[in-house]
Amino acid sequence: MFLKLFRKDPRKELKKLLGEYSLPSFPAVIMEILSALRDDETPLSQVARLIEADLNLSVQILRTVNSAAFGLRTKVNSIQHAVSLLGRSRVESIVLSVSVREALPSLKLAWFDYENYWLVCYKKASLARRLARLYSPTTESESFTATLLQDIGIPFLLYAKRESYRPVWERYLNDYQSRLEELEKETFGLDHQEAGTLLALHWEFPEYLLKAIGGHHEGISGEDPTWRITALMHYAEPLAAQELMVQEAERIFGLSPQDFERLIREAFSAAEELYRALKS
Repeated sequence: MFLKLFRKDPRKELKKLLGEYSLPSFPAVIMEILSALRDDETPLSQVARLIEADLNLSVQILRTVNSAAFGLRTKVNSIQHAVSLLGRSRVESIVLSVSVREALPSLKLAWFDYENYWLVCYKKASLARRLARLYSPTTESESFTATLLQDIGIPFLLYAKRESYRPVWERYLNDYQSRLEELEKETFGLDHQEAGTLLALHWEFPEYLLKAIGGHHEGISGEDPTWRITALMHYAEPLAAQELMVQEAERIFGLSPQDFERLIREAFSAAEELYRALKS
């Protein structure tokens, strides 16, 4: 798998991909927070103080965890409360989900709707979390974040290739029979899964995110619940593929089409509410 190859020297591959453009990076404060979260010797109270020092991040985290899309049963009133309630791995997943959206550059292009791209990502993530709550409650946060970030290679590849990405994207939008990853591979020699994996390796994402970003078009297999849910979510867009997603949900989870379609409506509505809150 290409993931093993890129582990050798992702920065070299990124330089080759980006050419004259610089790599989007996390701010130093985010790197410090992630480092503290990954260090079991750092007290959670100190992690909370680091997060609280970034007002924008604090607001975004609280809005996320208190949204219907995230679905906590307990109202979170402070970052200290969030960190103690959720623990290291779940807080890390939320920090990453907020930080990636801030770090990826959004080029103003008439032919690519960044607002809709992120809205779709939040819809899929909200649906993934609801599925995880039914079938694997311990992986709710991971399923949410893995699905939210599984397609980060699309805006990153757009950033790297600029106008040369336009015919690929427009063909994908206008031909529901086409597969975006195949069009990208044919044009650029790599697809958004590979481009996203390079970025995730550079940012030192945890293993479950590398897997979700690097192989979500490879089919739904294995026993890992986060992987199965994340792989299923790539059928959520375009709309023409949602019928297949409903069929796969019945096959894999035994969820009736009626129940799954209700779950989709609830999840998408909650995601729209969250996205509006994050934008305000």
